[in-house]
Amino acid sequence: MTSSARPSRSQGSSVAELRLGHAVLATPQRKKAPDHRERAYAPRGLRRAAAADWVGMSPTKFDQLVAEGLMPRGRLVRGCRVWDRYELDIAFENLPDEDEAASVVPATSGWDSVS
Repeated sequence: MTSSARPSRSQGSSVAELRLGHAVLATPQRKKAPDHRERAYAPRGLRRAAAADWVGMSPTKFDQLVAEGLMPRGRLVRGCRVWDRYELDIAFENLPDEDEAASVVPATSGWDSVS
């Protein structure tokens, strides 16, 4: 295969070009929606992966917490499930903390035996 017959991608254009000899096939590239971390402000509604990221966990762990009722189920809007970030914040604040079981203050105090 000669270098002129080898497919190559053009650099620096908004359209991906595949060069085969002298023919140029152009296909428009889809623009990826910006991540909520790349925006000036977070959107109110978040898709599953963004909702999981919002509360700092993997989508799989997020799904487990949704199934257990510890995270909201989100809203189904015309076939698209969307989570309200305000509801996610409230649910995150209400998550049980495993460290609360090992509290610094003992369950019974020394004053219980004093009459």
